[in-house]
Amino acid sequence: MHRMHIRPRVHHAGSLLALTFALVGCSDLGVKVRLEGRAELSSSSVDFGTLALNDLAVRTVTVRNTGNADLTGNATLTCPPFAITTGGGPFTLAPGGTHDVVLSFNPTVDGPYTCTLQLGAHAPSVALHGIGSLQPPGAAWNVVPTSLAFDPIFVGQASSKSFEIFSTGTASLTVNVVENCDDYVLLSGGGPATIPPGSSVVVNVSLNPQTAGAKPCDIALGPGIPDVGVTGSANALVSYATDIQPIFNTYCISCHPPNNQLNLTTGVSYSNLVNHVSFGYAPAIRIVPNDPANSVLYQKITGNPLFGQRMPQGPFPLPQPLIDKIRNWILQGASNN
Repeated sequence: MHRMHIRPRVHHAGSLLALTFALVGCSDLGVKVRLEGRAELSSSSVDFGTLALNDLAVRTVTVRNTGNADLTGNATLTCPPFAITTGGGPFTLAPGGTHDVVLSFNPTVDGPYTCTLQLGAHAPSVALHGIGSLQPPGAAWNVVPTSLAFDPIFVGQASSKSFEIFSTGTASLTVNVVENCDDYVLLSGGGPATIPPGSSVVVNVSLNPQTAGAKPCDIALGPGIPDVGVTGSANALVSYATDIQPIFNTYCISCHPPNNQLNLTTGVSYSNLVNHVSFGYAPAIRIVPNDPANSVLYQKITGNPLFGQRMPQGPFPLPQPLIDKIRNWILQGASNN
């Protein structure tokens, strides 16, 4: 008589557990993931400065959804001479999405004005300020330069430039220097002032980028005086651990294993590169912080014939975005971050 062998049913615990988490939305055992939209504003307040009567100034407030679910909002305001030019009414943003609300200020009567831009129940409101005024008869001006262009810098760094407002008329010039861009700071010369004829005010502006990307801005100067347009940009901080080491792992380890003169494996590569004399090109240094031009590794990956064969070897060079990433990391100080 043959015995029947009954195979017990095997439950794949790992698969079931993963499926359970996926269904209930858990990030860890018993912890529920909370799905919600989260509003981040480009500015919590907007100061239009002092405008001549019947002049028009335009500013933009950007709403970004930094959450993990849709964000709903409703952009409204009801206080002339402020108005919404575009972007008013209901809006819905997917995670990572942005919505621009373009605002205008058009004073027709002397005096200060305030208003509040409402963005709905799930976003903070934005305070608006502006002043309507006129220059005294005989006031005139000259602004040098009329715009500022900053060279690209890295997030966390700062760069400063200046412009000068000259009072060239027969009456004192009324100014009110205001910026509404979070990445710029007026170091000196900001705010309201009266400039006597023949005098001037120097305005020092600093670019202090908090995030990567283009950084346009307009600096308001006073009634009737055109804004000073400012341009700049910022590159993101580059991490050695998460940005640079993976490049070595993908493109370089096969030629530079642990038993090679240049060990580029995780955990030891940094000490073999930064401020380390190159084995084949002494006394040149493999990586000189802040100096790609004198860094052997950078010269190798860009194909400088003074440093032999281009790396990595083979018919295909390192992709340009990765070369740029290594260059930016060196320019940022080649940190072990």
